[in-house]
Amino acid sequence: MNDFAQSVGAALSLIVHADPELLSIVTPSLRVSLSASTGAPRQTGSIPNCSNALSRLATRRTESVQDGAIPTMADKDAKRPHRERENLVGEQSRIVNRMKATLIRLGIRGFNPKLKRAAKRVEDLRTPDGEPIPRNTLAELRRDMARGRHVSDQIRQIEMFASSISYKQLTMNRTPCSTI
Repeated sequence: MNDFAQSVGAALSLIVHADPELLSIVTPSLRVSLSASTGAPRQTGSIPNCSNALSRLATRRTESVQDGAIPTMADKDAKRPHRERENLVGEQSRIVNRMKATLIRLGIRGFNPKLKRAAKRVEDLRTPDGEPIPRNTLAELRRDMARGRHVSDQIRQIEMFASSISYKQLTMNRTPCSTI
């Protein structure tokens, strides 16, 4: 078989597996047989309308996809604060988990690094052996706590910004009759 016949056979195999009723669209003189070894369809006749069948198959596939409105730049921009907050909350969780893991590795349990006074209390923490926290580990915890406070402040800013926009939108959309 030549290369054209092999490529057409491969295309027919896709058509038959995707939508068997399209096989009748190709041409009435088409003969298809099944391969004895694989059971896949194999072309044995001429194929004048194969491109037509392939284009109809492509059209059928895209018709099933629902047409959705393409979001505008304003729509995309409106979603930014939520996405940014979501990312910051994830980062905040990672920071807290990293601090807790560091403390547990030292044998310190029951310390909540999310509290405001935790930065002052971390200096007084002791390992179960009574030793203070090692100097580099203490510096790492301080940096993580500062990073956590910064992320918390950013989350708070986003929430305040989103609530002020929501309030403005509510008051702008009200008519005098809707306030009664």
